[in-house]
Amino acid sequence: MAKARPVAARRRRDRDEGHEDDGKRRSVQWWRCESGQDAAGKLWTWCDRLKQRWSADGLQDLIFEAIYRDEPLGSAFNVAHMRGSRLQHSRSPMNVIMGLVDTATARLTKRRPMPVAGCDDAGWSEKLFAKSVSRVIRRKMGGPGVERMSPDLIRDFIIRGTAVAKAVRIGGDVSTERVPICEIVYDPREAYYGPPRQLAHVRPVAREVLCEEFPEYAEQIESASEFNRSDPWVLHMYAGPSFADHIEIAEAWHLPSGPGADDGQHIIAIRGVTLLREPWKVPRFPLSFAHWCAPIRGLRGSGLVEQLMPSQALINEILADAKEGLHYGSQLKLFVQRGSNVIKNHLRSRHPAVIEFDGAEPHYVAPNPVSEQALRILDLVINRMHELSGISQMAAQSKNQLGAGASGKALDTLDDIQSDRFAHVEAGYMQFRCDMAVNMLDMARAMVEEAKGEHVFDEQPAPIAKRDLAQWVQAIDWGKFDIDAGPYHIAIEPINFLPDSRAGKLSFAKELSANGLIPDPTMTAALFDEPDIQKVNRSILGPYRNIERMLEGIADVDTPIEEVLPTRNTNLPLFVLMAKGEMEDAFAMKADDEVIERFQQSLEYAQQLTEGSSPPSLPGMQAANMGAAPNAATLQPEFGGGAAPMPMPPGDPGMPPTGMMQ
Repeated sequence: MAKARPVAARRRRDRDEGHEDDGKRRSVQWWRCESGQDAAGKLWTWCDRLKQRWSADGLQDLIFEAIYRDEPLGSAFNVAHMRGSRLQHSRSPMNVIMGLVDTATARLTKRRPMPVAGCDDAGWSEKLFAKSVSRVIRRKMGGPGVERMSPDLIRDFIIRGTAVAKAVRIGGDVSTERVPICEIVYDPREAYYGPPRQLAHVRPVAREVLCEEFPEYAEQIESASEFNRSDPWVLHMYAGPSFADHIEIAEAWHLPSGPGADDGQHIIAIRGVTLLREPWKVPRFPLSFAHWCAPIRGLRGSGLVEQLMPSQALINEILADAKEGLHYGSQLKLFVQRGSNVIKNHLRSRHPAVIEFDGAEPHYVAPNPVSEQALRILDLVINRMHELSGISQMAAQSKNQLGAGASGKALDTLDDIQSDRFAHVEAGYMQFRCDMAVNMLDMARAMVEEAKGEHVFDEQPAPIAKRDLAQWVQAIDWGKFDIDAGPYHIAIEPINFLPDSRAGKLSFAKELSANGLIPDPTMTAALFDEPDIQKVNRSILGPYRNIERMLEGIADVDTPIEEVLPTRNTNLPLFVLMAKGEMEDAFAMKADDEVIERFQQSLEYAQQLTEGSSPPSLPGMQAANMGAAPNAATLQPEFGGGAAPMPMPPGDPGMPPTGMMQ
């Protein structure tokens, strides 16, 4: 009997933490419910059971944000109170944490890793298709929305430890929005060894927004109770009374139990009503997580503010003591005989101190109001904060520690050395960008499957018309693009290092000019005036990129070959070199014979143009020259990258009619 008590106590503790027996555990499995109302009820039961845990995490985030802003916790609760607190609250005169966070944010913002689609072990046609998908990914990830959001996401995981980006649908398109980690609900025990099996995003949403998104449930949304503000954490987080027109909404996902399992679900519900319920087929959530310091267990990492918080507190204490010492040490000291009846109220000095004495007049030596040892400790703590964070004081002050005469190569080397300290953060941020791209692709694929009209739940939305899908969603052949079971994958695009500093760019331009890579001295002079290497590369790489466009069209059997053949304005030696390489690569990848034949025809055509003889007539060429308009590469020399067009005899199949050149 003596040993039964610990076991019973442990069982009670497990029940309190959400680890009931099988029957209790199934009572909150909303994805097993047949009706949407039951699913909504069990989902909210699960969220409320974990509310104490994620409320505590949210309060911790508020503390970190308050330390970064150097404002009292809860100052955002009321605007008038916030203004008063800023006047009354004694702000720290040396907020080192804010400077370090902003410096790290600025440094990581310069890194713009771009995810691309790849298929290393695939054939020629798969690689060609991966290139087209990569262009779509670069366009979505390089859009203004993601670029504008990136610095905020970086600052999120530096302050809170974790940043979250969520893929969302906007009509027939896909976008990404920033989500505070405190709104993500999950069972920490379920995430003990990795990502959990179910996860929810709980937040307040305006009624009119929900009514517009789910018009069939407008009556239930209007009658729903207003957002609950009884939790003190929620009071501070969501500014309390200003959320009277909002209601609480939970969006949850349950991942499939295995490959081919049909128990994956996605649900959006308010209390008592399920607004949307649909199958979820991909083995991941539409959420991407980035960390300053990755978690050992669970989803939440630790940030720079948490690491430096004790040091900042010590700095504030030392400065507060110094301020108090200056306050009392700067007081006017008056020594008067006792009984002299000096009227102290008539003294006009700031904080005067009247000291009465008996007998001989005392001799007073003013002490140092601030301890020198305290000031040395202050410098030591500030230096240790920079050393622990890996951010040098010169970087925080935007100064060049190498001096004004440092070369661009030296600056690049220093930048590379400093980057080693944040290699794990940059690697995690790169994978974070890949996850964002994968989530957007998953959402786009789900919309295409939805357009097929598969209906499983009553709360499933009406199928979207295919014509309403975004153009890029329609352009991808989702039947063969599968990043889970197919040959495709998403990885970071390999890029060469280019210097970011002005001095580094000037040094790089000097090397390009010395090696003969810049063909015109005017371009070199322009680079030294304004070092825009990318702009000059467009002039240098224009012919190369135009030939790449031609070769992609030649490899695509659906593209008429007469539209992608070279002209006399094309850099023909470069075309022959690249075409031979692409043909050999296609042959090594066992491309179709039709693709190999198209490359051979284009090489014969280029060879005839090089020799100056009349090129061979390919199928469709005569009809194209007689009736079809010439392509842009023929009409515009900048696309071909060659010399200005010279008059050619009428009827030359290598050039359009003379009248079209005018």
